[in-house]
Amino acid sequence: MTVPRSSVRIGGAAGYWGDSTQAPRQLVETGNVDYLVFDYLAEVTMSILVRAKATDPGKGYAADFVHLVMKPLLPDLKARGIRIVVNAGGVNVTASVNLVGQSGAAIGVGVGGFGGGGGSAGEVTLDVTGNVVTRGNDSHGLLAQSLGGGGGNGGVNVTGALSIAKQGTGGAAAIGVGGFGGDGGNAGDVTLGYEGHLLARPVNAEGGGSHGLFAQSLGGGGGNGGVNVSAGLSFASTSNNGDGHALVVGVGGFGGGGGNAGDVTVNVREGSSISSYGDERAAIFAQSVGGGGGNGGVNVSAGIVSDAPIVFGMGGFGGAGGTAGEVTVDASADISASGDKARGIFAQSIGGGGGNGGLNVSGAISFASETLPPSITVGIGGFGGAGNVSGDVNVTQQGTIHTQGAEGHGIFAQSIAGGGGNGGVNVSTALIFADNNDSGGYKDLSIVSGIGGHGGTGADAGNTTVNSRGEIVTSGDYARGVYAQSIGGGGGNGGFNFAGNLAKKSSIITLGIGGFGSGGGDAGDVTVTRGSADASAGLISTDGIGAIGIESSSIGGGGGNAGVNVVASVLLAGNPAPPPKDPDNPDDPATQRFRPKHTGVDDEVFDNYDKVLDELEGKQTPDKETEQDTQEGQSAFAVQLAIGGSGGGGGDGGESAVNNYGDILTREQQ
Repeated sequence: MTVPRSSVRIGGAAGYWGDSTQAPRQLVETGNVDYLVFDYLAEVTMSILVRAKATDPGKGYAADFVHLVMKPLLPDLKARGIRIVVNAGGVNVTASVNLVGQSGAAIGVGVGGFGGGGGSAGEVTLDVTGNVVTRGNDSHGLLAQSLGGGGGNGGVNVTGALSIAKQGTGGAAAIGVGGFGGDGGNAGDVTLGYEGHLLARPVNAEGGGSHGLFAQSLGGGGGNGGVNVSAGLSFASTSNNGDGHALVVGVGGFGGGGGNAGDVTVNVREGSSISSYGDERAAIFAQSVGGGGGNGGVNVSAGIVSDAPIVFGMGGFGGAGGTAGEVTVDASADISASGDKARGIFAQSIGGGGGNGGLNVSGAISFASETLPPSITVGIGGFGGAGNVSGDVNVTQQGTIHTQGAEGHGIFAQSIAGGGGNGGVNVSTALIFADNNDSGGYKDLSIVSGIGGHGGTGADAGNTTVNSRGEIVTSGDYARGVYAQSIGGGGGNGGFNFAGNLAKKSSIITLGIGGFGSGGGDAGDVTVTRGSADASAGLISTDGIGAIGIESSSIGGGGGNAGVNVVASVLLAGNPAPPPKDPDNPDDPATQRFRPKHTGVDDEVFDNYDKVLDELEGKQTPDKETEQDTQEGQSAFAVQLAIGGSGGGGGDGGESAVNNYGDILTREQQ
């Protein structure tokens, strides 16, 4: 029958894995179809393929489709222009193979599994009135915490395509993407109120100690991107004028974004007392931290062919960090903390840092390339994720604070924005070993380009405000009575880049660019107020080397460093043939060479020596074999361009102000 042009005939060639192999042939020969559809992935089939993949990562696809169906039918399919729709690729790892011995192509497409998103946490409110005593290590007096769940990591993906053709044109296409990391979950607000007398002092003084009050909101971290490997291998018989090409594209999985943190509020009512013991412990600990972005996944893209490959690879990008909330502490209490790096009041907001960009490696190898098309290899390192903002930090204190230990600050208030992730390293290389009659010359090109990943941008920090009226006494080296600070996020560093190109006869173009560092974020304003003109604050006393009464600073984030760039090219083609010596003018002074009278050696030695010098200076034509070699490489050329990355600019600091009404005493320990 005659099929109208507006119609499309679709043949159902298989309904499950193991269906009759004769049905596709019958449809091709007598069905007058435009498309053949194969459905292999029933539930039982999927379980079989999963088991096969677990035993051998190179499996996991319906191999019968390649060997029993496509191989014998491919000539008829090509002649009749019939298209194939099939899901024989199976699970995750794709291995698609063309071994038909004639013109044909193998195509593999794979995507790694995506990590799930972290769950979000709710608000936490705790209000306690009464006395509290804890006697163990890591036994905090009161703990209120909201934690967002972390995102899952992206799955690994491996995609491969293999084509071997005895004649005609063979092609392998492998396209793969690593799984993406899931986003971190958000954390809720945390509110902690207390009135009473609290003692967190472990019986075992050699342990880690305990916090007094602990309030924290922590966003979940983003999952890391999955690793991706894409590989294409294509070989065709050169004796039958075969061509083997490959297209390889690979992208590392992207890191998930960090979850946002909530606000943290601590209120200690008048008449209370809080004591903590242990290194790096605090009587009052209040913190909001945005989740960090996941790192980008590693990517490897490789093409090995008999002719010209096209290879593209990109490392996964790092995820952005999550925002941090505001932190507020209002304490009207007598506070003490003992231990190195102990804190009377610790109040901090930290924006989530961006994830680092993933490493990328792109490589190509060719054994018998022809003049056209060119071999192209491109690689880009993954970009670092952007950091996120931190919230304002506000501390109000009345009563007394006593700390004992090195770097034991009375009040530590800090807002730190998230830094940008570093750019990923990139390596791009090509090895072109072609040495035949069809290779060489300026039209036979090997192009390699590499770019280092760019660093992520640093975020801006919030303002920090401390209003203190009570007495503060510290005993220990490098301790501060009041330490208030705002720091902008640092810009991520640019990624290292290497671009290498080696060719035997082909012309080469090699381009490399180092990754760019990103700019740092701005810091917020910092204000410390002690007392007022009407009522002076209590004494600040420090006792130790490098101890300071009040330190207030606003520091902009530093810019990221530029990425190093290295470009290397090696062209093995011969030098152009020198112009021959003019036989009609043997007495030309330019062709004459001085020879000593008494040499002590045979004249033949000088004849050979002069011949070599004449050839190097272009005064004599080389012998036939040398001339042929140099003529073939005469039009080959090498171009190399290297551009170093640029560093990012630093962020601006904010205003820093100290208004002190009261006495400050600093002295070295006696």
